[in-house]
Amino acid sequence: PTRRSSDLHDLAVVTHLCERIAVMTRGAIVENTTAEALASEQVRHPYTLELLESNRQVGGDLPESSI
Repeated sequence: PTRRSSDLHDLAVVTHLCERIAVMTRGAIVENTTAEALASEQVRHPYTLELLESNRQVGGDLPESSI
């Protein structure tokens, strides 16, 4: 089943709930990636990188992907 959230910013939770993740900003998808790639920071878009950095500042690094 597909899980969707229009307002979920906790990337640690997202990587455990989803296999694929679409990062949106200003109503547009800017990155479409796998949870594994997100957890290992294999992303390219500056906004995705900002989300990863903000996650580190709030609660630490993302846990190892369980996928």
